[in-house]
Amino acid sequence: MMKWINHFIIFSIVGCLLLPVSIDATKKDAKSQEVELGSYKVDVTGDGKKDQVYLYGNPFDQETKYYKEFKLVVKTKKGTKKETIQGGFKPAVKFLDLNDDSTLEVLMEIPTGGSGGVNDYYAFCIYNNKIELIELPETLNINGAFKNNYQATVMVPEMNKSYLIDLKDHKKKYDKLGVYRKGKLSEPSETLVSEYKSLKVKDIDKDGHKELIGIQQISGASVVDRIAEVRSSWVYKEEQWVLKDVQVVPN
Repeated sequence: MMKWINHFIIFSIVGCLLLPVSIDATKKDAKSQEVELGSYKVDVTGDGKKDQVYLYGNPFDQETKYYKEFKLVVKTKKGTKKETIQGGFKPAVKFLDLNDDSTLEVLMEIPTGGSGGVNDYYAFCIYNNKIELIELPETLNINGAFKNNYQATVMVPEMNKSYLIDLKDHKKKYDKLGVYRKGKLSEPSETLVSEYKSLKVKDIDKDGHKELIGIQQISGASVVDRIAEVRSSWVYKEEQWVLKDVQVVPN
């Protein structure tokens, strides 16, 4: 009995000694999974000197292209700052003057992986030696519905406007699917409206000030049945986004 107790004590002591080593090894392995996805030399502080920006990703596993999380690292003359962003597929990193303040911000465009080509967006500015999240404008609360005679209406409450879309080019497909019968709707049907497919910066009215342009997709019978784009233009005033204009462009 004493031998068994002595062996148990020895194994317990050895196990305790090895435990911290195992934990450290696990931490090291987890950290080693982080991979560099991009390296950029660009002035993000507005001081006229290029800063170093890195993007890292922590892969979910070796079988998928999905990342558990991303890390944005910005090195300036004042030091190094880091920001963690929730995961997704490999992002595109863009440097744009989103709020027309003559300084570039960091825009991350993260694909959701769906067939609609929708992205999640995160924007950051480097201010007072900190990485600060910039809130982006919400997508428009668009309502759309099919109408008789191969048409659809789109209502944009934010502008209190409605738009009519001609769907005659889709006639053959909609007849085959049973959406229409001799030009009349088989049953009431709503259109599908996406989140932002893209965000870009452009001076659309040539007034010397850039607007932020958000594009949402309107689809008909399915996500890939694209019938129109809704383009909203925004300006940043008094620390908030103001909707300037909306255009509905048929596909």
